[in-house]
Amino acid sequence: MTLYHCPDCDRIHDEPYEAAFGLFARCVDCGMNADHRDHRQALEAMPQAA
Repeated sequence: MTLYHCPDCDRIHDEPYEAAFGLFARCVDCGMNADHRDHRQALEAMPQAA
């Protein structure tokens, strides 16, 4: 079993959230948080309806 190191939270995990291009890959928790943060920033950047 391959173990991956999450650079965001500095933990070792066995299932990467996103495609691993080496031994560094985000874990599920960090990947979900990053997706949520990106989605929220995209919504905040949209102009408000008048």
